[in-house]
Amino acid sequence: MEYRINKRTGDKISIIGMVGLMFSINPAYDYQKGDYANGNINERFELYKRCETEGVGISVMKAFSGGQLLDDKRSPFGKELTKIQCIQYDLDKPGVLTVLPGIRIKEDLEEILKYENSTEEEKDYSIISDLSISGDTLAKEHYRNLEKMLKIVLVVVIVIVDVHLKLTK
Repeated sequence: MEYRINKRTGDKISIIGMVGLMFSINPAYDYQKGDYANGNINERFELYKRCETEGVGISVMKAFSGGQLLDDKRSPFGKELTKIQCIQYDLDKPGVLTVLPGIRIKEDLEEILKYENSTEEEKDYSIISDLSISGDTLAKEHYRNLEKMLKIVLVVVIVIVDVHLKLTK
């Protein structure tokens, strides 16, 4: 199955035979806010769900929409999100295994590492409540971070067993 991911060029992506996909996910892109918002929310969520179903892990890039989401004056929602909220938004999507946030300086890294010990309140991105986020509510209920970690461990174990079997033939 192919998904249209670029509204200007009509470029499509097929996930058949893939094990991983690097994809830009953030609320601005998902809800078609801004120049780089490709595909509508239904197309994007269908892609996320299909990746999960097919075992294609998504590595997220552009979690902060080039910094736009971190500044209320530049945010397409008129509201500033924190880096922790942006990371949580991405981790709540089906199929997402990791978020690769942009790091320019040591302070960026230190701020991003705070995610590990952040509270549910700090992770809550509902300030962009003008969005239709029923998909996010579903994702939160079904795709918690612990479950994702278990899937990653399972994949690693399967790969190790597969390599071991090939080496012992």
